Amino acid sequence: MILIHMKPVFDVLRRRLMLAGAGAAVAALLDPALVLAAPGARLKLQQTDARYAPVDRLADLVIPSTDTPGASAAGAAAFVLLALDRRISDLEPAMLDRLRTALDAAAHAGFFMLPRAQQERVLAEFDRAAYAGAAAPGSAPHAWQRIKAAILVGYYTSEIGASQELVYDPVPGGTTPVKVTPDFRSSVYDGMGGALAG
Repeated sequence: MILIHMKPVFDVLRRRLMLAGAGAAVAALLDPALVLAAPGARLKLQQTDARYAPVDRLADLVIPSTDTPGASAAGAAAFVLLALDRRISDLEPAMLDRLRTALDAAAHAGFFMLPRAQQERVLAEFDRAAYAGAAAPGSAPHAWQRIKAAILVGYYTSEIGASQELVYDPVPGGTTPVKVTPDFRSSVYDGMGGALAG
């Protein structure tokens, strides 16, 4: 009689053990540091990465703070590093080295050692050249196109980008003409179709 009443308890325990085991198996396949760390701790891990400061500066040059926080405040660099390391949308860690070498050559010095105004000028010229024609895969212009796209996606999918920069439109669509003024902001539904566009 006791065993009959206890059977449902054993079934529940077996299911829980099975689910716990499955969860542990999935966690074992992932990066332990990222699995065990909370989101804030993951950001701190990435900020200790030597690549974080240069990527953060690039993100800040692409989307500086204005009346809304920029890409640096949004933590876009953490997204870019994650995308590079996980090879999301054809990104790869070597792209960052190629880009840094090309920026140093364009600056005739260490790009990241220059004052901000010079960095803005060098990056603007490099950006124009990178988008002037088709960039060959493996080239520095191609690397910049991919990294810049990751900065944009990292920013506009962040809490800051999505809630402070973009305007929420509960009923998107329509064909209303839009006058673009200096204070114009895109709608949260404009573009960003899911892939990192180059």
